[in-house]
Amino acid sequence: MFSDLAITTSLIVKQIFSMPSRGLSEFISFILKLTELPLSYPHYSCISKQAKMVNSRSRLRLTEPFSS
Repeated sequence: MFSDLAITTSLIVKQIFSMPSRGLSEFISFILKLTELPLSYPHYSCISKQAKMVNSRSRLRLTEPFSS
């Protein structure tokens, strides 16, 4: 299991770039390889399963900073 922060961060990236879960997992993997960070990242099925629990605990709303 990954932390709620890891799942929430993944969901934010997914929403910002409008990508499917499988693409998200590959994107995160690519970014971690580029930055040479020795971190593990959640698989797309893990993100999908834990997203239900994370979203029920706290409502995540992304808004544009300068929206009118």
